[in-house]
Amino acid sequence: MARKLTIAVVWVVLAALTTAAANPADRGGFDAASAVRSVADAPELSGITVTAATDGFITGTVTVPFGSPTDVCIDAIDFNFNFDGFTTAAANGTYTLGPLEPDQYNVLFAPCDSAELAYEYYPNQPDVLSADLIVVDPGQTVTGINAAMDQGGVLEGTTTFLEVGSANTRPAAEVFAVLTDSQGFPTTAAPSDAAGAWSIGAGRPGLEHAVYFVDVLDRFAFQYSDSAATFGATAKFVPVVGTPTQVPVDPLDVSFAGGWPVPRVGDFTGDGQDDVLAFDGRGNWWVAEADAFDFVFYPWKHFNTETGWFPQLVGDYNGDGADDVVNYHAASGTWWVLGGGATTPTVTLWATFSSKTGWGPQLVGDFNGDGLDDVVNYHEGLGRWWVNVSNGSTFTLKLWSEFSTRTGWGPHLVGDFTGDGRDDVLSYHEGTGRWWLNRSTGTGFTLELWATFGTKSGWSQHHVGDFNGDGKVDFIVFHQGTGRWWVNLSTGTGFTQALWTTFATTTGWTFHGVGEFTNDGKTDLVSYHEGTGRWWVAVSTGSGFTLGHWSTYATKTGWAPMVIGDFNDNGYFDVATYHQGTKAWWVNASTGTGFHLSRWLDIP
Repeated sequence: MARKLTIAVVWVVLAALTTAAANPADRGGFDAASAVRSVADAPELSGITVTAATDGFITGTVTVPFGSPTDVCIDAIDFNFNFDGFTTAAANGTYTLGPLEPDQYNVLFAPCDSAELAYEYYPNQPDVLSADLIVVDPGQTVTGINAAMDQGGVLEGTTTFLEVGSANTRPAAEVFAVLTDSQGFPTTAAPSDAAGAWSIGAGRPGLEHAVYFVDVLDRFAFQYSDSAATFGATAKFVPVVGTPTQVPVDPLDVSFAGGWPVPRVGDFTGDGQDDVLAFDGRGNWWVAEADAFDFVFYPWKHFNTETGWFPQLVGDYNGDGADDVVNYHAASGTWWVLGGGATTPTVTLWATFSSKTGWGPQLVGDFNGDGLDDVVNYHEGLGRWWVNVSNGSTFTLKLWSEFSTRTGWGPHLVGDFTGDGRDDVLSYHEGTGRWWLNRSTGTGFTLELWATFGTKSGWSQHHVGDFNGDGKVDFIVFHQGTGRWWVNLSTGTGFTQALWTTFATTTGWTFHGVGEFTNDGKTDLVSYHEGTGRWWVAVSTGSGFTLGHWSTYATKTGWAPMVIGDFNDNGYFDVATYHQGTKAWWVNASTGTGFHLSRWLDIP
């Protein structure tokens, strides 16, 4: 029932309400720590209920002027204003609250959903301070706590939020509008829909109410309707029967408590500029949307299942020109695609694995060359490669190849190494020093030996790119012991290894990445040295690297993450860096011969 969700929010008591509401000394005050409850705390009881011998109950009957008594939810509020019990009325109007610990309780009657029934405290009182306290002694059942509900007045409005970094507003969905009594105490709540609209039918006609907003998904800050600091200062609204009262709502402020644990880069809005996505561990996707010379920041989508997602891979799976994110949930074995390119992104189920675990790696590429990205999955226990082949709306799982040697592989790199328009998978086996290519035929992989390293270990920083601009994907590796970067150039049937540059300083590098920073059709290498604060770009000549100093950071440390993309859509790859101490994104925008550093976003 919706009320089982909303009641958890009604009794989310924030510090602002602690001081704003009238709290008589003999009742103490709100205990914010015990009153804040998650959605999971809302009762969803069935089966066996354990009842202590000292527990008590409150019972009574509810009557309504229209509809059904089942529309009414009943809450027990203890002496310290904690939500301690919940139930709904039966079809005949009877209810039982409990088991309850011995204490003094107020009883609140309110509509469970949007029914137009005025809330009341027993006995028919407009606020919690006027209501009777009902004493429940050990083992006692208190009877006769009845309610005759009256028709309520509707209060309604629309919630929006203000994008960080712009003056634009967007609908704020799944935010709870909470209706207070005349003393500022919460009574009932209603969630906003996808358009931000909400409606509460529990208003008491002729009584002043305030409305505040709580986001249990941790995206927006607590706020009264008019952004007032206290209940005493906020606007009040007097509902009437039959005519909805419109509540103007100021845009909510974004509140981002998370970091950027695994940023994803792609053109998620389909405007030609790369954006940055973050998944905060509370089920929220956040986007830093590139807007020419800055980022605009806002919550993008919420997953009801908040944890257990891995991997989360960027690609254009539906072929609409905007990047998407495919998410695997191992507990259920399901693949869900978060579709980009829309104002309100969608989440759809694309596939289910019968074997849920044991997969790794799982990588993105267009393995059949149809313009739609697919996902390749390796199962080490079986030594088998399976491809999730996209048809634009679902995945079809197909077995493409099998390794006789199942273990000891890594890394695995994806790219079109043959230049035939289909992505392949390149795998390294350190025990033998051999690189094997799963060459795509469009319907399967053909395994081919492409290179053997004489020095088998000590390699790091494996990156793919077209370093000589011939249309075939190559890969680069770094050997820290020697400071040397070796490029493996694809011939279409194998690799030719060549030393392209040597770093005199072999340690202290905290970031390496690749991209086309000069926009000449050849992939370059970018590196950051934290000790000096310097960014170096190794520009490809097609047969080697020319190392150049492109920018220097005055603040040398505290940068993470660092991501590469074309954030201003000028054809040159840039580097975006996040400073954790200041919560600011800075972009090294490439000019082709250097970086222009500017601050693109400050996150509140």
